Order: sequence, then structure tokens, then C-alpha cells
Amino acid sequence: MRNLGIAAVLAASTSLTGGAAWSQTELVTDIIVDGTRFAGSPTYYYSVTEVTVVDASVISADTTQNISNGYNDTHFLINYNLFAANADVSALTFSSPAISGALASGTDTTNSSVALLTGQGITNGQYQLVVSMNHYDGYSSHEITAILNGMILGWSLSQQAELAAMLSASGGAARLIVVDAGGVARDLGQVSLATRDATGGFVRGLDGTVTASTQGAPGLVGGLYTWADVTSFRTTETGGGSNAVGGSGFAIGADIGIGPDTVAGLSLGFSEINASDGSFSQDGQMTYLQPYLSYRAGNWHGNASLMYGVGSFDQTSTGGTGTADMTLTAVTFEGGYDFALSEEFTLTPTIGLLHGQQEIEGTGGTLTTSETYQFSQGSLGARITFDDADGSLFAGLHADYLTQDAGVVLVEDLLADDGWTGRVELGGSTGLGNGLGLATSVNLSGLGGDMRTIAGALRVAFTF
Repeated sequence: MRNLGIAAVLAASTSLTGGAAWSQTELVTDIIVDGTRFAGSPTYYYSVTEVTVVDASVISADTTQNISNGYNDTHFLINYNLFAANADVSALTFSSPAISGALASGTDTTNSSVALLTGQGITNGQYQLVVSMNHYDGYSSHEITAILNGMILGWSLSQQAELAAMLSASGGAARLIVVDAGGVARDLGQVSLATRDATGGFVRGLDGTVTASTQGAPGLVGGLYTWADVTSFRTTETGGGSNAVGGSGFAIGADIGIGPDTVAGLSLGFSEINASDGSFSQDGQMTYLQPYLSYRAGNWHGNASLMYGVGSFDQTSTGGTGTADMTLTAVTFEGGYDFALSEEFTLTPTIGLLHGQQEIEGTGGTLTTSETYQFSQGSLGARITFDDADGSLFAGLHADYLTQDAGVVLVEDLLADDGWTGRVELGGSTGLGNGLGLATSVNLSGLGGDMRTIAGALRVAFTF
């Protein structure tokens, strides 16, 4: 099962260097030189520093130096106050130790007790740290040095948070590409078998048996069946959220018969991917190779494929820009059994499985580490198909069960939830004459979950 929670993303790295030590940082500020006078006070000053809380359970400040006009003056009490990132701190009024409007406050003197910043339920995220003194003797400078626990300076994301965001968005898109590519291999492999039946002089009965036909038909050149596929998908957060992952691409493929019931094929695909969750945006491309097999014997049929893909991505966040390379491997399978309801209608219960692994390796900027994301999905459902002389139409209803895992805490806003969701599909195909066939489909997945995906495809087959 995957780990979730954007609030925990930044804190996940603490274990890499031994507990809270990872989230310690040193703050040096001159409250007078760098600061601002409190409103209504000619003498008391405060300075403001942007910080990111990465472990809210341990936030504190330990004053290690307290220097006024170059002299160590340890009796001054230093006040630490946390404000929201969007709070207006340009005209604060002095109040010791807490300042009005602060979400959390604490006090400390040099070599004394640590200031625990306790207050109104601080969680991981971006804040403004206001540092002030409760005494003033007319000095021109007042420099303090403090160790901040559970915080880092600035509002940039950590390396682990950058990697988690990249892995979540690209991994979510990669899974959808695998699902789509597996569906393409399934549909076109079965169409190829049906086409070979027709051109080879074979007819399949209602019970799935194959018999010879006296009707002649043009053969496939060299036994080759070729096709092209154009797809697009978009995943959006339900409930009015702005998080989204989208992509579009194309694939070309061909297969040959390796027996009366089996074809083997190979496809080459390319996809462009984009994602955004408000705090970062991402663009990438992926190229993949997919060998596949399709099989039909009687009423039983099945399809299997392997995928290997490589890609590159650019990510922009509050911390800057980063680049990464991606490698994807996956395997898919789907099987079913046809029940002939009439001459035109067929009901096909199906079962499907897929598993994939994506490896991300940071290559520059804010992305310099590597990580692996794995996903598995099982599906149960059924299709009903209508066939006549002009073509076919189908509708399907499926239940998908998804599990995901990674070494870092994934950003849940860009991933579908683990567990069961629903999926519906509609589509149809027809012959255009002169060896051309056209098919189109649309499916809506993620029903009942927090991320919903709509995907569409247009496929052209070439029979020579």
C-alpha cells in the first residue's frame, strides 16, 4: 500500500540523517539592522524570516548567540512567533512574549531553555517567523543566532518533496498510459484475428468454432496487419479541486499470425504528459515499445503485452526548476469468455491484471535523487457487443482495484486512491472500404474515487 499525505512529504527525509537533526537549520538575523520597528514603539524592533515547517511535532528555537552592539548580552529575552505565510506583518504592535495574530509563540535566552513554539495547531507548511526582543538599551544592532528545529529557511520544497511530486504526477500518468496501451493491444489484436478469419476464408460460429468458408477475400500482405492509434486522457480531482494530470499521444503497430488462433505484434508509442497541483507544474514526454500477443480459441480469448518506456520531464515549483529521466516497465493481461445472446449481441465477462514499475532519476536543478514507484491493478467486469454488417458497438462496466507503493511519501493530490473504483466504456468500429477500418472509444474511470479520468481514442487499421 502506498504512503500518503502532502503534510508528511517534507518530514519524510528526517529518517535519512537520524531523526530531527535533518530538519535543523541555523538562523542569523540582526533584529535592528534587518528589522522593522513595531507600530507605536520608537525603540522595539522585529525581523521577519520565511521558513518552512517540515516537522511540526518538534518545532522550537534555541538561541545560541545574543549580541548587542558587538557584546554578548545574554539577559535579553528573545521572542519567536510564527505567522501564516499570507499574514500582513508590515505593521505589528509589540506585545511580549506573544504578538497579536501569531499562530504559535515561544521565548528563549542564550544557553537557557529552548523556546517551544506552541500555539494553534501548527502543521507542516510555509510560515513567517517573527523574531523580536523584549528589551532595548538604545543599541544600533542586536544580532542573534538560533538553531531552528523542525524548520528550514525559505519557502522552497525539500529534495524529497520535489521528488515525491515528480514521482506522483509522472507515475499517475504512466499508469494511465499502461492501461490505455494494454487496451489497444487487446482490441486491435482481437480485430486482427477476426480480420484474418475473414481474409483467410474462415467463419466463427456462435459457439466460437472455426469452419472453412467458400467465400474468397483479399489476403493480408505478408500476413501483416497494421494500425495506428491516437489517444488523449485527463485526470482531475473530484469535489472541485484544481489538481490535474493530462496527456496525449499516438502509437503505431503491426502483427502477424503465428497460428490459427494467435497473433504476435509490436507497437511503438509516444505520449506527452502535463500535470499541476497549484504548487508545481510538470511537462514530459515518454516513448515506449510494446510487444503483444492475442489469442482466441472457441469462445475463450486473451491478450498479454509487455512495455518498456523511457522519458524525460521538467518540473517547476516554488523551489525552482528540476529535470529528471524516467524508465517504465510493465506487463498487462486480459482474458474473457463470449456468451452469444443472439446473432447480433454478445456478452463477455472479463478479468484483467497489470503491473508496472517506474524509476525516476533526477538529473538537475531541484531533482538530484532517484526513487521507484510501483503500481498494480486488477479488473473485473463485462462488455456487451452489438455486431451487424455495418460494424460493431460495445459498452462495458468494470470494477478496478488499485495498489501503489513508493520509497517516498507520495503526493496524494495527484494519485488515485488505492482500492476499488468503477469504470465505464463505450465504443464502436466500422469498415471504410479499400482495406481501411475505423474505431473509436471513450471511457470514464475512477468512479467513486477522488481522482476521475476520462480518456478517448481514435484507431485506424490498414488491411492490405
